[in-house]
Amino acid sequence: MNRVLLRTALAISLLLATLAAQAGFAPFKVSDIEVHGNARIGTETVLNYVPLSKGQMVDAAAARQILKSLYATGFFKTAALFREGNRLIIKVVERPTIAEISAEGNELIKSEDLLKGLETAGIAKGRVYDETRMARVAQELRQRYQNMGYYGATVDLNVTPLPRNRVKVVIQVHEGKPATIGRIAFVGNRAYADFQLRRLMQLAEGEQYAKEQLQGDLDRIRDYYMNRGFAEFRIRSTQVRLSPDRQKVYLTINLTEGPVYHIGKVSLEGDLKLPRKQLESLLLVKPGQRFSRQNIVDSMNALLDRYSENAYANAEVVPEPRLDHGRRIADVVFHIAPHQRVYVRRIVIEGNTRTRDHVIRRELRQMEAAPYSLEYVRLSKKRLQKLGFFKMVDIQPKPVAPDLVDLHVKVEEQPTGSLTAAIGYSQLYGVTLSLGISERNALGSGNTVSLKLDTSGYNKTADLTLVNPYFTPNGVSLGAGLFWSEIDASQLTIGNYSMNTLGGQLFSTIPLNEDDSFTYGFKLSKDTLVCGSSFTTCNTFADRFGKDYLFPIFNAGWNHNSTNAFYFPTEGSRVSVGLNVAPPVGNDFGYAKLSVSGRRFWPMTRALTFKAAAGIKYGVGLGDLPDLPFFERFYAGGIRSVRGFEPNSLGEHYDLTADGTDVAKGGDFVFNGTFAVISPFPGIEDSSNLRLSFFVDYGQVFPKVDQFSFDGLRVSAGVMLNWISPVGPLALSFAKPLRYGDNDRQQPFQFSLGMPF
Repeated sequence: MNRVLLRTALAISLLLATLAAQAGFAPFKVSDIEVHGNARIGTETVLNYVPLSKGQMVDAAAARQILKSLYATGFFKTAALFREGNRLIIKVVERPTIAEISAEGNELIKSEDLLKGLETAGIAKGRVYDETRMARVAQELRQRYQNMGYYGATVDLNVTPLPRNRVKVVIQVHEGKPATIGRIAFVGNRAYADFQLRRLMQLAEGEQYAKEQLQGDLDRIRDYYMNRGFAEFRIRSTQVRLSPDRQKVYLTINLTEGPVYHIGKVSLEGDLKLPRKQLESLLLVKPGQRFSRQNIVDSMNALLDRYSENAYANAEVVPEPRLDHGRRIADVVFHIAPHQRVYVRRIVIEGNTRTRDHVIRRELRQMEAAPYSLEYVRLSKKRLQKLGFFKMVDIQPKPVAPDLVDLHVKVEEQPTGSLTAAIGYSQLYGVTLSLGISERNALGSGNTVSLKLDTSGYNKTADLTLVNPYFTPNGVSLGAGLFWSEIDASQLTIGNYSMNTLGGQLFSTIPLNEDDSFTYGFKLSKDTLVCGSSFTTCNTFADRFGKDYLFPIFNAGWNHNSTNAFYFPTEGSRVSVGLNVAPPVGNDFGYAKLSVSGRRFWPMTRALTFKAAAGIKYGVGLGDLPDLPFFERFYAGGIRSVRGFEPNSLGEHYDLTADGTDVAKGGDFVFNGTFAVISPFPGIEDSSNLRLSFFVDYGQVFPKVDQFSFDGLRVSAGVMLNWISPVGPLALSFAKPLRYGDNDRQQPFQFSLGMPF
């Protein structure tokens, strides 16, 4: 490093000496200009940098300007001017070029990132080697390590000359160990003790020091005071002292608390435009309260939001605290300048490579040629996110005139089709697999087309469903479907029988408001029951009611969805209530089923979300059957209900001797739910399509509702990975049952492809 500084000093000295020598240059008229010493840089290139032409006069001032221009190129170590007759001779010594450049010893900063940074600074293979620039970069690199807490880090430059005026550059880094914090001390604090202020900081004694974290800690301390009445609080200085071995950092934070202030008068000034009482109701700053900067900022933002909701998108709100030092009172004045009302000139859709414009526009609540409303913009974004068509939605106004904006709606498409599959494994039943194809945004139209073809060991199904979510312009949907299935219940471990079904359905959804909708429909189903010879329950039922049934099924439901995303919401709730009724028309029996489920999401931090969910299913028989028919009972267990238990395995089981099987019976009542903490997948920069959750599941199926008991619930805990893959939502679950019975069948690992999160 000393060699680099010495060379730099010599070069500067030589430049000064040369310029000084040229100061006595006798003026003459140049007849020709020659360049000597250039090998790599062409003569014409050199002459392009010389501010002189043949036939012009050259004097001391012109000579100095020529030399400055040549040195400014960075191509030359030295440059000198000589006169031979009336010829001007320019002698140069070229700087070497970089043949190789590499870094050694660096672990915290990747070599790829380091070399990219050097290239940005003009230092790369094939470029001219500039000692001064390289020394500056080395110093900046040392500073970067110091900012990371590595105060003992050294950076040396090893430069090896090569033939043809080239050099090999090796940046030798010795990172050393990070400095740890030896002590954090405060000077000037009286209201709060040192240990209270240390708890506000991310930096802690004994941990690694980082300069960037210190600034954030100082901001937190400042906010802590100023939100508790200390309106004149100041951090005077921060002293950082290193131990002699540069391995310990001692921090001293000097502060001035000042007195505690309380709020006096709170007023609004300016051309308000909106009703004063309406604006005053938004203020969080109240007379008599302790001074709080956060309350002032939140009040300002609430006022700005209200003005933006009323088309004053360019409104300005400036809070002014007026401190009465003697009385220790802070009067707060909000200066308001609404400016002109703003209208939306045009809405521009960007990024929709697949989804048609009209599909996006019909979800927008902010209209063209209408007053700009922040409330409608936010609602529009929420509606687009809830579609599940887009990985990212961003809506930004761009001013085009004082009273006009264009609204730019940017979206990033994500897969909306899914190759639906469910896979499970147990030692007793082996592998089960089902497949299907679903597309919720067919050809970018927003329509749903679903075709399920299942040929697994327990199920043969063909189900075609078409849904137009905007059958009417105001959002009433219409759907239709045909279905056929042959279900072998013995493979599902719910009995030794098969059910063959053929039918069709019509259904519609009516939006009640932005979050609620009412659904109703009709289904006609023809069922044929095929009993195994040893399954007593099935044969008894068939002897009584026959084996062929034609059911008209009426359904109705209410759905509420206030979440902020389709797949991975972080706030809001989903609630659904559904009723299916198959009256005893054409049969001696029928049934009715009621289902209620709810999910609630709370943001814990910017990354973590807490989820709570619960649901019940209840059914009764109609006509000559008081209970649900055995093939319509509810079941529990598996990745879609209580993870860690085999699918459909919970609850009472048949008696092998009496019924010919010992699988789960199912029941007329199910209660289940979950608690989960959800986070983006750690260590991945873009984890927008990945979520990791830690959950506790609970649930059980009961023969009748009056047999329900909390003591009978099964409980499991585990971890789940959800990924929006190119072929649809994928879920991997590993769960351990915590409360279980002797007859419960456990299945720790479970997998599903196509299951919504």
